[in-house]
Amino acid sequence: LLIGFCLPAAVIFLIFWVYSLDTLIHSRYDVENNCAIPLLGEIPSQRRDQQDVELVVSETGTDRITEAFRIIRGNLDYVLPPKENGEGNVIQFTSTMPGEGKSFNAANLAITCAINGKRVIAVDFDMRKGTFSKYFNIDNISQGVSAYLSGRLDDVNKIIYHTDTSENLDVLPLGAIPPNPTSLLMSDRLATLIDILKKQYDYIILD
Repeated sequence: LLIGFCLPAAVIFLIFWVYSLDTLIHSRYDVENNCAIPLLGEIPSQRRDQQDVELVVSETGTDRITEAFRIIRGNLDYVLPPKENGEGNVIQFTSTMPGEGKSFNAANLAITCAINGKRVIAVDFDMRKGTFSKYFNIDNISQGVSAYLSGRLDDVNKIIYHTDTSENLDVLPLGAIPPNPTSLLMSDRLATLIDILKKQYDYIILD
């Protein structure tokens, strides 16, 4: 009788003890139960039989990743304020380390919003790699965001490139990789750049 009582109690205690030591995020419910940040959606992993490409969203796509981005696009309308005074919304993507999918998610969300009829510009602020620009095949250029922030260029429209992905999607590439990326991102010209873009686009997506 004593063993029958203690053994299950010990197992239950061990399960709760191990669970209390687990600080990893396993599902969306771990996020929802531990913070009040609204969850817009989940992006699944690519299946093994899918082609390994960065731009997976298309207007006629029916795969699960495309559908996931469409859900996020729809949920954005509930969390972002309506466009006021003719100014668009700014969405910034960031991550703790390389390889976490920041550029992938930013690029595909930009395409999804553009397909939905929104005027979108995707801005490459990855000052050390410029990966975002490579996705749209406009990385071999000398002038881009870095040229504007450094003061070597004043007309933003000269470095905005239209893409064949969607008629509503433009890209502002990085250009030359600067030697002082932190200083450029702290300059006053960054706020000026964002203000200019907010007047021209519905969504400004920053990688």
